[in-house]
Amino acid sequence: VVAFRRIIKENPEILFVCVALICGLTIIRVTPPTVGVAYDDEIHYARTLTLANVFNNVNYTPDVMNIDEYVGRVLGHYGYSREERAEYVGKLNALYEEKSLHNTQYRNRGIFSIAYIPGAVGVLFGRGLGLSYEHVFMMGKVFILFTYIILFALAMRNLKKGKIIVALIGLIPTSLFMASSYTYDWWVIAFIVLGYSYLISIFQDFDEESLVKKYLKGVVCVTIGCIPKAVYFPLLLPFLFIPWKLIKDKKRVMLLIGILLLCGFFLLGSMTIPKLMAGEDYVGDLRGGEDVNGALQMQYIINNPFSYSKILLGFLVKYISIDNMGWITNLAYVGNGKYWGLLVVTLVAVAFLEQGESNVKIKTMKITTLVGILGVLLLVPTALYISFTPVGHNTVLGCQYRYLLPIFLPFLYCLGTERVENKMNKSLFNTIPICIFAFVIISALKSLCVDLY
Repeated sequence: VVAFRRIIKENPEILFVCVALICGLTIIRVTPPTVGVAYDDEIHYARTLTLANVFNNVNYTPDVMNIDEYVGRVLGHYGYSREERAEYVGKLNALYEEKSLHNTQYRNRGIFSIAYIPGAVGVLFGRGLGLSYEHVFMMGKVFILFTYIILFALAMRNLKKGKIIVALIGLIPTSLFMASSYTYDWWVIAFIVLGYSYLISIFQDFDEESLVKKYLKGVVCVTIGCIPKAVYFPLLLPFLFIPWKLIKDKKRVMLLIGILLLCGFFLLGSMTIPKLMAGEDYVGDLRGGEDVNGALQMQYIINNPFSYSKILLGFLVKYISIDNMGWITNLAYVGNGKYWGLLVVTLVAVAFLEQGESNVKIKTMKITTLVGILGVLLLVPTALYISFTPVGHNTVLGCQYRYLLPIFLPFLYCLGTERVENKMNKSLFNTIPICIFAFVIISALKSLCVDLY
């Protein structure tokens, strides 16, 4: 803050990059260099290794050991104390030094693998430098963090106004924690934020050529972000309602709409076609229990639309309740941080005070954005009801609160209004919210992790 105090006023993205690096690298350094720290990170790390090992098609014994023993770290927090960490990491490092190989193969590749590229590159980079196993594992996380920060910094740079709300979304403890771990949630969040920054910037700077470029970049970024989790495809809806009258060439308009529809159908197809092709053989995620059967669950929804609507509505009332917003300081298996109320108040206040200026009416765009958000709120629980919940169960299981993060920027942008005049000192307005989020992240790490040493 002191070093960049003169340029924070106009370029707060520089402050964001510094704060995100400090907080993100601290997360990577103080959490155990193993899986069993973030949700499902044993699965995501195995998928990362599938890409990292594509050239030699081998797996190292410490990687298999790390993945197979994650339950003990989840349930018992093994590896958090100084002694336990040194003992376990010492074993992993020794096996890696011996180049001990294992016959277990991780071959789980798919369209979702695109989100694991940064982590895989980081692992290869660490191996190329000859680092220990501990630091190779951490290097994969570092590359994920770098990619996340770059995408958010680009999103901030795209905007004339609205930079701070983007920065705060990037610094939500849960979001930054996932961007410092082996997951693909960060990919979905960051690319959707970048895509929407292009969409919002269309209403802040009008020029036909720049509009076309921003539109294409926005659609592509949101599509790339949705590839690992196609249920977010309704967020493409607002792109149908930009100020088309500013484009004089009607053929160009039709081309852009065609590209948008193509991306939408691509995402919809990637989500539905595999399930339809599986037919009665589609089971779902058996981690939800023995009674999970995706094919039968879809049949139940079709045959009982009113009953399912009641189940879904009852679930959503609790799911989006402000009383449950404490999840934004959740650091997965590390624990829950404090001061979530302070973060919620800051987010809402900045959303109201930092509305982007526009020379045209944006009411239609905001309405369609809310419709797209509603579509996501209906699809995400439905996807989990089909794939993770026992047939006919009276609520949705496995639908975690972090799945709401990709809709934060669209929703908070819709909250803003140009009727509120912000007379605060711009440097202070840009600095204080970011510092509040940094304080909450660091304090959570201290109480949940560092103090255990």
